[in-house]
Amino acid sequence: ATLRAGAAATLQRVKNPIQLARKILEDCPHMMLVAEGAERFAKQHGIKLCKPEELVSEAEREAWMKCKSDKHAAEHHRGHEQGTVGAVALDANGSLFAATSTGGTCCKLPGRVGDSPLIGCGCYADSEAGGVSCTGYGEAIMKVVLAKSAVDLLRRPATCVDTPPNISCGTSTADLAAREAIHLFAKRTHATGGLILLDRHGNPGFAFNTARMAYGFVAPDCSFLTAV
Repeated sequence: ATLRAGAAATLQRVKNPIQLARKILEDCPHMMLVAEGAERFAKQHGIKLCKPEELVSEAEREAWMKCKSDKHAAEHHRGHEQGTVGAVALDANGSLFAATSTGGTCCKLPGRVGDSPLIGCGCYADSEAGGVSCTGYGEAIMKVVLAKSAVDLLRRPATCVDTPPNISCGTSTADLAAREAIHLFAKRTHATGGLILLDRHGNPGFAFNTARMAYGFVAPDCSFLTAV
């Protein structure tokens, strides 16, 4: 378990930020690059840049216009992350990988960085325990370092602490760790979010306190599980 990581933030011209994050992990002496420096690194390493307007959807443009005209719109959109996607994988050598990418939250201030590129907040992987990718209100996720907290729950003894009602307590399974992490997140921050998780054996866990969260899992026999 090397704990290597790569992250990028405040990008305007990178169509697939996760490619840049991986390149930073592989070829950069630093763990995180932002803004112009990140885009310069991307170009130097063969990642094609795009025009900023190519990354703006019509739906997000309309939401932004509403925020400009209605002072209460920003409060409505707060915590509603748009386009967050994540993945966790275990390879044949037992190495765990986690990744999270997002367009951020609507109506944010210039320069705002959410949880997704912050290692331990939006994602975290340790081959000795597990890997996690998170979604939700970034400011709340950062407060509890949600991804790292969920992985740490996989390390604990079987004795459960502060288990949510109606959830049986036993061995610290991936599913139990995921649900307890979201329970503690909601209890401490009163915010909404969700996560996907794999333990070091490849067992999955999914949990969220939002109305819904789309997720999927590929089992060792190559069968698929999807849910919304």
